[in-house]
Amino acid sequence: MSTDTLHRNGAIVAQGQARLGLASVDNSSAGVLSAAGNFTLTAATLDNTSGRVQGGQNLTLQLSGALANQAGLVTTRNLLTLNAATVDNRNTRANALQGLQAGQLQVQAQALDNRQGQVMHPTCRRVR
Repeated sequence: MSTDTLHRNGAIVAQGQARLGLASVDNSSAGVLSAAGNFTLTAATLDNTSGRVQGGQNLTLQLSGALANQAGLVTTRNLLTLNAATVDNRNTRANALQGLQAGQLQVQAQALDNRQGQVMHPTCRRVR
């Protein structure tokens, strides 16, 4: 699916693999983006404040700008690959179903704000 903008408080759920290409994504306010298989999201920005992005297998987020994940959840069973200019993962520690969670995690960002946040994974491949 390709479009310019995806707006908040909605749901896109794929029973298999999913690939989304968007200019910007507003998945805030309990929005849900989910795929049972591999899930790739390419966008300039992703606002996942109080939202959920979930991949059933591997999850890849390619963002040229910011990921706002305050009180949000980005999760996958296997590998989470996150490339973004900035990652705001604040205020995700209060709830077990928030933060960045994956079997394996690979993050590349110029800045990561994780105050009162959580990044959960059994092994960390690379955080730069």
